[in-house]
Amino acid sequence: MTSLKARLARAKARLFGTAARDVAVPFEIACDCGNRIAGIRRPNFQLAMCSACDSRIYVLPVNVYPATRRVQSEVVDGPVAQRVGTVVRDLVVGDRHGLPNDDSNDSRRSADRNSYKSTAEVPGDDDAAVNKRSAGKRRKRSETVPESDNPGQVKSAVNEPEPEPPLLLVPRRTFGERLKRLFSPARLLVVAGVGILIATVWWNAHQRQLTQARKTWRLEMDLAADAMKRDDSVLVRESLSKAVEAAKILQREDSEANEATALLWQAEAVDRLSSNDFVSQFTGMTGKDGKLDSTKMADVSQSLVGQRLLFETSLKSSASGQNSPVLDLPLVVDGIPVIITAPSKILQKCATAEPSKSLLFIGTIANCQAPNADSMQWRISLEGDTCTLITHPFFAKQLGYDVRNDKELMELLEHQAEFVKSTSFQPKETMDVAERSKRK
Repeated sequence: MTSLKARLARAKARLFGTAARDVAVPFEIACDCGNRIAGIRRPNFQLAMCSACDSRIYVLPVNVYPATRRVQSEVVDGPVAQRVGTVVRDLVVGDRHGLPNDDSNDSRRSADRNSYKSTAEVPGDDDAAVNKRSAGKRRKRSETVPESDNPGQVKSAVNEPEPEPPLLLVPRRTFGERLKRLFSPARLLVVAGVGILIATVWWNAHQRQLTQARKTWRLEMDLAADAMKRDDSVLVRESLSKAVEAAKILQREDSEANEATALLWQAEAVDRLSSNDFVSQFTGMTGKDGKLDSTKMADVSQSLVGQRLLFETSLKSSASGQNSPVLDLPLVVDGIPVIITAPSKILQKCATAEPSKSLLFIGTIANCQAPNADSMQWRISLEGDTCTLITHPFFAKQLGYDVRNDKELMELLEHQAEFVKSTSFQPKETMDVAERSKRK
């Protein structure tokens, strides 16, 4: 019953093409010492160990190819009708395949032995051929052992283990082959595809950012204009700040962008304008003895640094020949003149365009030098980056000017507004006032 089940299972596996996996194929190999090694073939090769002499013998894996005239196999090839006929014939007539000493196995071993002789350097071609090679090595070792009177010494010399060559030799690749493998066409295509994908994503995000910046620019400029009409200084500054950021993203350098930058600068300057009386700070510098008090002058010089003041005057060249222009402001306090220099490129350009007109601007005091024995005068220098031209009636009104009834002031504001629109602001000149105060 068991034999019938085994035959039916074998017929089923051969019919459905799973014989190489399901059918057990036995083997039996003769060792050089005379002992026979038997077992079941595996899907991969195996090294069988002889129980008598401890020799390792290479055993071929299961044959996964159809049977031929010389080599027997459990795999049946051909159409379904042919496989059915073969399986039925084996069930009815029977075959001798699978026996350890049958003729088919002998023919397979002899054929494998002959093929191994033609490719002697390739390991793992035949069980008997590998066994023959190991036997030859043992005969060589026995021939090289010198004769001795002591049998124990001869036995130990014969049984000394020797290193065996590896069954599989991995070829070494050259540098050129490694480069070809590293920069294969498939990998280059993958890298190019990833690069194109990243560039596409970045381009789409950049376009969305530009589109959003255009909307922000137009919306915030309209909000700033409405806030000026309603005298909302807080909303004016917030809207102008967002509009200028959008202009930076759009990389705009036209007249509208220049005007927005100038308006934002004016909003910041007006918001941080000092409330101290500039002239009164220079009074009282003379002591009871009629001499200048150096301590008071040092305190005043230190307190003036950083104050933002409003000036309405023209510029003139410095008497000392320096490049920094001097404010045409005849200011004398307690008999001591006050000289104010303004090293600002914006003020110089605007004064050069209309030398006869005054300038209305806000500037920050950078340093102040008190009178001394060599120079009996106050010398004040403004920070050129913070000099801000007033160009809009909204900010002039916040500074206390009556814009409606002063035509000269309106002309001055219009002149400065036209100048600002045609002037490209540098990054240093458009620095935020708060950042400049922190830098000090």
